[in-house]
Amino acid sequence: MKEPSFKGKGVPPEVYRPALQRELASRLQVSAHTESKMRDIWVLRHAADGRAVKLREVECVNGRATPYYGRIEIVAVPLSLAVVQLSTALRRPVTDETSLSGCFTFNLNWSKDGNPAKAVADQLGLELEEAKRPVDALVIDHVERWP
Repeated sequence: MKEPSFKGKGVPPEVYRPALQRELASRLQVSAHTESKMRDIWVLRHAADGRAVKLREVECVNGRATPYYGRIEIVAVPLSLAVVQLSTALRRPVTDETSLSGCFTFNLNWSKDGNPAKAVADQLGLELEEAKRPVDALVIDHVERWP
C-alpha cells in the first residue's frame, strides 16, 4: 500500500499519526504509542434551533485554510479540513458532527468579542459546543540521541 502524501495538505491526525509514528521509529529511533485521555474539545454541529447554515458551497479547487489568532479564512476546502484548521486556531480539538459534505468558503472572526461559539452561530449558522471527550495523543516512550 502506498503511503499517503501529506505535503501541502491539512490532513486529519487519524490519517497522518500512524505514518508519523512509522517515520519517527525508522529514521530517529523513536518509539511511541497513542494514549486516549479525556480532554476539553469543541463539537461542531447543526444548531439546535434549526437555523439555516450560512456556509457557501463551492467547487473543490485551489483550496486553502489559514488559521489566525481570533479568525480563520477557509477557501474551497472540505469542512473536515476546515475543522482541523479551526482546531489549530482555537488551540483545542474540534470534532465535526455536521455531516456536511462538499467544499466551502467562509471567513470566521471571533476576535472582537472573544467568543468563538457565538461567532460560529452568528456567522456560519452552526453550533460550537464545549464537551469532554476521549482524545488520542501521541506519547513518546524513547528517543535515541541524534548522531
